[in-house]
Amino acid sequence: MRLKYLKQPLIGLFFISIFANANANDLNKALIPAQQLLTEGKFDQAFKLFQLQAKDNALAQMSMGLFYKLAWGKVKQNNQKACQWFYQAASAGIPQAQKEFGDCLNFIEFNVNGIDKYSITETTPDYWYNKAFESGLYDAGCDIGRLYLGTKWHRKNLKKAIEWCLPAAERSAISAQITLGDIYILPTAYQNITSAEYWYQQAIQRNSGEAAFKLANLYYSAAQQNEEDNHLMAKALLEMEKSSSFKYVPSYEKTASLYWQKLQTATQESASEILAKSYLWAKTAYQVNNNEENLAFLTLIKKEMPERWQKELDAQVNVFLN
Repeated sequence: MRLKYLKQPLIGLFFISIFANANANDLNKALIPAQQLLTEGKFDQAFKLFQLQAKDNALAQMSMGLFYKLAWGKVKQNNQKACQWFYQAASAGIPQAQKEFGDCLNFIEFNVNGIDKYSITETTPDYWYNKAFESGLYDAGCDIGRLYLGTKWHRKNLKKAIEWCLPAAERSAISAQITLGDIYILPTAYQNITSAEYWYQQAIQRNSGEAAFKLANLYYSAAQQNEEDNHLMAKALLEMEKSSSFKYVPSYEKTASLYWQKLQTATQESASEILAKSYLWAKTAYQVNNNEENLAFLTLIKKEMPERWQKELDAQVNVFLN
């Protein structure tokens, strides 16, 4: 799991260096040994090297923040320390650190005054998100937009939210595309189902399981309002299974349920395949979250399924999850 999170920061550091100060290349060169250790999964050794460089190296400060945020190696998660490091890197002009520190102000309860030796004059997330946005980190613009969706920072203003998120969405920021989809399905003057569908689909093209899940629910809701419209139900199932294939956990049980629902009206020719699909996703849901509800649903499906199928289907689930 740690290696999964590791790739993003390393790639991020490469692009961050483009937007850092004039000495960015020198800063980045100094961190090559530490980055190599991260690639090899030697977190504790890498931490020591980053720590040695962190006094004067903004990219090392950013990395220290990530260590404390994501609890790499033996480092325990500590949001206070993560935010302290992000603030130093943000003040030095690292765009990703500016976004991270904006998140600190927006989401994390931490002691601003506890940042030793540093005086924070700007304590609103807008300021830091905007700094990142102006440096070319367009996704941070949608972070500003989301502040207008009803937060303590701004009154609800969907027009401003859309205006801030649109540039990021147009530049393929997945989170911004999903946010626009979410805005356009709201029952307001800005509701536009076609636009919501479009932006969810844009995110799905970049393998977003969350976007596929939301689009599936949109189709399912529309089908319910149109007397179980078969075409819309088929689209809902397609997108829900797509979400599951992207390993978006909330969609597993939903996919199994949609196949189970489809089984009730299936022809004899298609029933076996649909039953198997329902079992596959129900078993996947149970493997990930073995609660009583998932167990009860899985047991119900097993009663309708030939016992000889189970070994092969279970093997498929294990391959998928591993």
